[in-house]
Amino acid sequence: TVDFRSYWVIPTERCTRCQINRILNGHTTNQNVKCVECNREYNAFRFPDCPCCGRETNTSTHMCWRGYFWDAWNLVDIFNQLFFLSVFGLRLFIRFKMLAANLDRGDEFVLLYPFAYQYAFANWLNAFNALLCFAKIFKYLGKFKSLSALVRTLGRGKSDLFFFTILFLIILSGFSFSFYVAFGANVR
Repeated sequence: TVDFRSYWVIPTERCTRCQINRILNGHTTNQNVKCVECNREYNAFRFPDCPCCGRETNTSTHMCWRGYFWDAWNLVDIFNQLFFLSVFGLRLFIRFKMLAANLDRGDEFVLLYPFAYQYAFANWLNAFNALLCFAKIFKYLGKFKSLSALVRTLGRGKSDLFFFTILFLIILSGFSFSFYVAFGANVR
């Protein structure tokens, strides 16, 4: 089954993880939690499932709005939207600044470097946002049974892949420096 969670539907009073945190922190003397599905109280420390409806108790993740920010894929989505909005705002700012500038000065030099730099910076932000969009593909590939093994393998080997990438970049930069020293910038 595909698990698409709706974090904004369940309030914190009905989130199993929030209820267990309140019990463990000593805010309540009642050891019972309410089931998200049937709203019946039961002891989640004794029973892994709700005795009434049989729903499995998920005590490791939040089912309320806090769980949205604990999910790493949702953080990628948030950063993606922030970069998109910042690029959109920066481009609007550049357009309005260009409209306000007096560019019709005859034969006088018009300095456009600040506009070009801001536009190039917006393109750099947009390029990084494209990488985030590419990373979001793995979120949706993990929902398919045949491709989820690949996504889980990449997730478990991310530290090894990171160190391999660092090592590869060190070796690549060493060879590129030696090539530049040996042959210079003009290769024909």
